[in-house]
Amino acid sequence: MLRLGLLATAGTLLAACSNSSSSQTAAPTQAAQPAPTQASAAATQPAAQPAQQAPAAASGQPVEITFMTTQTNDADVKIYNQLADKFHQENPNITVKISATDGTNYDQKLLTYIQAGTLPDIVQTSDNYAKPFKDAGITLDMIPFAQKTNFPYQDFDPTFLNLGIVDNQLHMLPKQGDVIVPYINLRMAQEAGVNVPTDFNPSTNPDGWTWDEFMTMCKRLTVDANGKRGDEPGFDKTNVATYGASMSIDQWYTYVPAVLAQGGTFVADDLSHSTLNTPQGVAAFKALTQPVIDGYWAPLTLIQSLSNQSGNVFAAGRAAIAPLQRLWCTALRASLT
Repeated sequence: MLRLGLLATAGTLLAACSNSSSSQTAAPTQAAQPAPTQASAAATQPAAQPAQQAPAAASGQPVEITFMTTQTNDADVKIYNQLADKFHQENPNITVKISATDGTNYDQKLLTYIQAGTLPDIVQTSDNYAKPFKDAGITLDMIPFAQKTNFPYQDFDPTFLNLGIVDNQLHMLPKQGDVIVPYINLRMAQEAGVNVPTDFNPSTNPDGWTWDEFMTMCKRLTVDANGKRGDEPGFDKTNVATYGASMSIDQWYTYVPAVLAQGGTFVADDLSHSTLNTPQGVAAFKALTQPVIDGYWAPLTLIQSLSNQSGNVFAAGRAAIAPLQRLWCTALRASLT
C-alpha cells in the first residue's frame, strides 16, 4: 500500500468564469471536440455568462479577472502573483487579482459566492469536484472558449484532461500531474534513531520500504508530552506533542490508493452498488484510521485547525512525516529549520 500511496496523482486546476469578464488566449492549433469518457454526467447552467463580455478584453478595455486558489502559503501566493504580473505585462489591459482561501468547506464558499454574485472567474480545486461543481453551476464548459481562441486544450495528457470532462464538456484544466512523496524531518529522525530510506525507489524496488516498516517508523517518531515515544511503555496517546505522521486520510489522494492497494474497488462493474464495504475496502480504511486512534498520526481536528492542510502540521513541527505533493517544497523550505 505504501508504494501505491506514494505514486498517487493529485493537484489539478479547475478553470471557470463567473460574472466577470474573461481573457483572450492565443495558441497555434485548432481544438477539437473531446472523445467521450467515463466521467460522471450532469447538466446545469452556471448563473454567469462571461462570454458576452469577452469583447472588452479583445478591444483593449480594462478588464479584471479574479483567480481563487486554495494554496494559502506565502510562497505559493507569491508565485501566483508573479504569474499574474507576467500575464499583465503581456496583456496590459487585463489585471489578474489573486485571492487565497483555505480549502475548508470550499464548495460551500463557492455556492455562497454564486448567491452573492461574487463568484471568482477562475477557481482552483481538485478533479473530484468536476461533476459536483458542474451540477451546482459553479463552472462553465471551457470548450467553446478554447475553440474561439484556438487554445489547444487537447495538448494536455488525456490521462489528466479526461478527469475534467463531464458529459463531453470540459470543466477543469489540469494544473499538474504529480506524485505523493514523503517529507521527513531528518532532525527528528536522527533524535529518534530512525534510519530513513532516502535511497528508496518504488519503480526499481517496490518492496524496498513496506507499510509495516513505515508504521514502525511512525511509532518511533511519535512523542508524547512526557517524552515517551510511541513504541515505549507508558506512551500517552491522549497527550501527544509530536505525531509520527500527518496524513489527510479524508482526502481522495490518500484513501483511493489505499483501497486499490488492498485489492478493493469503489463500485461494481455495472455501477449498481458500492463495493467499499468489502473486506478489502474495510481493511484499507482501518489501515488509515487505526494509527489516528492509536495516537501515531495527527487527528483531523488538528489538521483542520491549520487550514485543513496536513502539510501545515508538518511545517509547524507537530509531525515528523507528511506525505504530500512536490508543490509543498517551496512552502516547507521557507518554514522548516
